Amino acid sequence: MRRVFRCYFWILVSGEILTLGGTLPTVDQEPIVWPLLISSYITLVGIWGFSYRKRIWRPELWRGWLFIEAGLVVFGIGRLFILAPEAYQILNADGIPASFVAIFFIAIGSIALAAWCLGLVGLYLYAYRSAEIWNPAPIPDVADSDTLTV
Repeated sequence: MRRVFRCYFWILVSGEILTLGGTLPTVDQEPIVWPLLISSYITLVGIWGFSYRKRIWRPELWRGWLFIEAGLVVFGIGRLFILAPEAYQILNADGIPASFVAIFFIAIGSIALAAWCLGLVGLYLYAYRSAEIWNPAPIPDVADSDTLTV
């Protein structure tokens, strides 16, 4: 399971590196872009911590962040479909059939939803189901044992 999230993490990191220049917000863009960008980086940190079994901050923080990120996912999906009519008008002006535009937006929305939901699953597993990370078993002290095993 963690291998899946390692692959997911590196796919997201490579996507962020490849599109970094295109995703950096400028002054004339909407102010919501910066929080979405920062939240994706915080989520990447959580997915990295889960996939590589590293303790980062505290589980309570990740439990709270999970709900914030879930709200941002709902917002992002809604924003995608709110922007769909504007993109439809632009694409329709270029002579692209309406059925293709609808299928395109359904496909993009489905892929985005699946990718975001996988990230939410990773954060959930990290925050709630990773007791071996947050409460590691104590290492027995060899000096305290009465018997020596060879």
